[in-house]
Amino acid sequence: MAVPDLQHHGGVASLMTASGARIEVLSPDLAQAFLDRHGLTDYGPGPSDLAWGAFEDAGNLIGVGVLAEVTTQRARTWIAVAPERRRLGVGGELASLIVSGAQGLGLRYLACRYRAADAAPYHLAGSLGLPLARRVDEGGTWTVIVLSRNEKGEMR
Repeated sequence: MAVPDLQHHGGVASLMTASGARIEVLSPDLAQAFLDRHGLTDYGPGPSDLAWGAFEDAGNLIGVGVLAEVTTQRARTWIAVAPERRRLGVGGELASLIVSGAQGLGLRYLACRYRAADAAPYHLAGSLGLPLARRVDEGGTWTVIVLSRNEKGEMR
């Protein structure tokens, strides 16, 4: 998978953000540990997954975003931010990076699953300015983010 361009600082690829977090490419195994710790236990690393970590100045990992390719047309995403670091914009920055990576891969959709009672993921997806579809079932809510349109501007 292609990775969105990140600047190299001291041999480490990173991106400084408006929130003040430093985003770096992260191993999917480390991403899984963070996601597990924050209650998103349905992620299992795959060989082609991309993961990014958001770090504070002190080096503490405060957020994770994962792009896991499911098919050639869509992928699943996981985003988690430590509760005490929410509302700083880190989740939106990780989501934008994931969307950029997915578009770079030519994917048409991203699918996100979350608890039906938690509206924050839907609002985060809506903040990206892309078309959305949402479905609620027994286990939670699915939101699909449409990444591409055809030549007539219609969703594909």
